[in-house]
Amino acid sequence: MNFFYALRMECYKAIHRKTSKLFFLFIALPLFYGIAYDSGSQAATLEGEISAMGYASSCWALLGFTGFAGILFVILAVFFFGKEKDDGQIKFIILRNCNRSQVFFAKYLSVVFLIVLSYMAMYVTAVGVYYIWIARSMRNTFFCSGLQELIWNITSDVLIVIQVIMVVNIVIALCMYRKSFFCTLAGIVISRR
Repeated sequence: MNFFYALRMECYKAIHRKTSKLFFLFIALPLFYGIAYDSGSQAATLEGEISAMGYASSCWALLGFTGFAGILFVILAVFFFGKEKDDGQIKFIILRNCNRSQVFFAKYLSVVFLIVLSYMAMYVTAVGVYYIWIARSMRNTFFCSGLQELIWNITSDVLIVIQVIMVVNIVIALCMYRKSFFCTLAGIVISRR
């Protein structure tokens, strides 16, 4: 069995698992904030002008810096590696595929795929929320205010993605030697810094 078949199988499993539905929580933050801002809630305030890209990047930063993104991806990584190892499913997959490194690398890439997919879904949702609810109350609306903001937002977003991937790497390494419960607790502690 080749690597691409294993990758396709792992990505399919990643999308169809019940725990993968947790990643709809990523799009909830910009939605709730936009609706609260539009309804005039005191909990949602914006000072000054903000671009659509700035709003989306600040939503991702809030998810990353609070540790919420890290905790969700820790849960995903533990279910991908630790839970299948504890249940014996991973031995069956390795016996069927005959190559341990291909199976582990396919599992790892499917976790990274979900990280990138959730980032893109949150970003598209935040830009949509900006133009539907937030931009109505602003005089000047724009996607990006300039090259400096573009570089700043892309850099900060990529650094948060790298931080989440590093936490997931540590959890994956722990899952090879420890039980799922311990890996989940350690990953939550690590993601909270």
